[in-house]
Amino acid sequence: MNIYVNTFQSGKQKVLNKKELVLLTGVPRAGTSVVGDVLAKHSSIDSVFEPFNFHLGWKSVENYFPISDLDFTNEFCKKFLDNEIKFKSGIFPEDGFFKKLRKRLGFSGTKLSYNRAINSKTVETIIIKDPTACFLSPDFISKDYKVIYLYRNPFSVAASFKRMKWGFDMEDIIKRMKCSALKHIVDDVSTEIELLKDESLYLKSALLLWLLSYSLAYSKKNEVLIVDHGDILRDPISTYQKMLNYMGYDLTNEHLNIIKEFKSAKNSGPPKEGVAHQWNRSMDTINKYWKEILSEKEIKVVESICNPLISKLEGLKC
Repeated sequence: MNIYVNTFQSGKQKVLNKKELVLLTGVPRAGTSVVGDVLAKHSSIDSVFEPFNFHLGWKSVENYFPISDLDFTNEFCKKFLDNEIKFKSGIFPEDGFFKKLRKRLGFSGTKLSYNRAINSKTVETIIIKDPTACFLSPDFISKDYKVIYLYRNPFSVAASFKRMKWGFDMEDIIKRMKCSALKHIVDDVSTEIELLKDESLYLKSALLLWLLSYSLAYSKKNEVLIVDHGDILRDPISTYQKMLNYMGYDLTNEHLNIIKEFKSAKNSGPPKEGVAHQWNRSMDTINKYWKEILSEKEIKVVESICNPLISKLEGLKC
């Protein structure tokens, strides 16, 4: 276990601050924000929101979805744990005037969550909840940090991308992966990449990120914990207990209370247009609404492209 020791002077007293990192990742829309918040309902755990996000993360992040690079990740971890990391403003192109102003004044979710976690005297483990770090897992593994992949079915991911009108420059991401230690992951899905080249930007982005991220997760299946989002819906208590045990903790009353709150959520309607995170939605609704958003043709594309990897991931439960 790698632990950086941060020291600082408080009067004449020297204080040691030891913290461990856990990477909680998956594809965008896999649920890292909500799951990270639930796991952090423990006095010794806190979470930091997307420090590798291109818009609001570490200033050294130059692209969407940084690719495995041990020097890059080593520098991040050292600065992160030494309380020396500098973050971007967190301003997104679609942010309104007052939201931009608030972020320019230093009130971005990433900065606030980081300052709270790193300066806490009780927090021993910091969860980095970040789907944009899905290709950095080999680096965290090499540093003996725990990695949890949240696996969400590709139908829900594709529908969410369509609803949010999201798309990424997949050619750039694939190009950078080909020039890295992850080239074999791209090679493994080269046929699917070709089949998706003429699809819509949102469908191509969703499915290629899904394939590349979970192909990497599957290749590291003996070194990471892969958690099915559906298991969180079906049996949240035992699934959260599994994740906490993996991190070295037990379920607390605070965990049970928030799980109960999610299970009794009254908002069971479809997700709101353009809203990425809705904590008060019925968890059962989350994995069903895709049938109302994807066309029959799109559903068939998802099935043909993703079913082989779905079978492999489902096989891990046996």
